[in-house]
Amino acid sequence: MTKKKDTQSLKKLISAREHKEKKCAEYLTLIPEELFHKKLLGDFNHKTEYRGNSGVVDFIAVGKVMDGATRHRALYLWELKSPQSYIFEQENKTRLIPSQSLVRAENQLLNYYYELSQNDYFRKKFKNLGDCNDIHLGGIIIGSKKTLIKRKKRVKEALDENAFEEACRIRDIFYKRENIVLYTWDDILELIEGRSKENVSEQGTQKDIPLKRARSTQIIKDK
Repeated sequence: MTKKKDTQSLKKLISAREHKEKKCAEYLTLIPEELFHKKLLGDFNHKTEYRGNSGVVDFIAVGKVMDGATRHRALYLWELKSPQSYIFEQENKTRLIPSQSLVRAENQLLNYYYELSQNDYFRKKFKNLGDCNDIHLGGIIIGSKKTLIKRKKRVKEALDENAFEEACRIRDIFYKRENIVLYTWDDILELIEGRSKENVSEQGTQKDIPLKRARSTQIIKDK
C-alpha cells in the first residue's frame, strides 16, 4: 500500500461515524520516530492490545534510542481513543472540562505505566529492557479537528475564543511534567503526509518539509 493510499484510508476513518481506534492504530507504524521522546536510532518494534493486570495497553513502541551519550532500548506506552471522541466539553462561557474519553485515557495510561514499570515479567517479555527507567509514558491520541470541543446546549452564551487555548495550557501543567504527548488523529495524518513529502525531497524533487510535533497546546492551531 502506498503512502497516498494510507493517508486516504486514515482520512476515511477520521471522518467516519464509527469508532475504530484499533484500525487507526495500524497507521502509527508509519511514523515510529514520533512515538519516542528520545531520538530513535532503529530496531523499532511494536505491540498492540497488550493485556496486563490493570487492563489492555492500546499501543507499545519499543526501539533503540539515543539518550544523551548513551544508546539503549526504551519502551513507550500509548493510549488511543477514536477520532470521533471529544477532547473537551463546555462547562460555561469561559471554561472547558476534559471529556470523559480524555479522563479515561489519562487514567488508563497512568495505571498501565504504574503497573508495567514494576513488572519483571513484562520487562523480560520485551527483551533487553533494563530497570523501570526504560519504560516511559508516551501519550494519548484522541479526537480530530471536528471533536475538539463538545458544546453544551444549555449554555446559551457564546464560548470565549480563548477557552480552548486555556484548557490546553491547564492540562499541560501535568502533561509537561510527566512528558505526556497529546495528539489528535489529524495530527497523525499530517505527520504521515509530512513523512511522505520528506521521502520525496530525499529524491531531490521537493524541498524538505519539517514534521510537526504536536503537543497539547499546539492543537490550538486546529481550532
